[in-house]
Amino acid sequence: MIKKLFVLLGLVVIVALVAMTFTKPDRQAHFNAVAQLAQNMVDKELSNIPLPLPDEVVNFGSETAMGAANMYLLSNLMVNDYFFVNVGTVNHHGTAYPVTVGVFNKVFLLVDEEQVRQAIKP
Repeated sequence: MIKKLFVLLGLVVIVALVAMTFTKPDRQAHFNAVAQLAQNMVDKELSNIPLPLPDEVVNFGSETAMGAANMYLLSNLMVNDYFFVNVGTVNHHGTAYPVTVGVFNKVFLLVDEEQVRQAIKP
């Protein structure tokens, strides 16, 4: 009975590993996840401005900041493909920081807004 349980468990693990191999998300999915985090940060920062600003100014600021963030990500986001998962890293000042993990067509962020603020602090 125990032997059958271990064989069944082993088969389930093998099937999961094979599925992980063929269901890794692409670079664009990693880019979208990090860009969404950046968009949330920009929106939060713009909403914390104490002065009432016209919507046009807020939209222009948001678009400008996201344009800069997207250009930075396009040139600094690398997705390293491992056998079962892939890991997105951002090169910042010569150091590669892991920011995402992709598995089963899902991208999981390894950083939050506060960690990003600390990393980009001058």
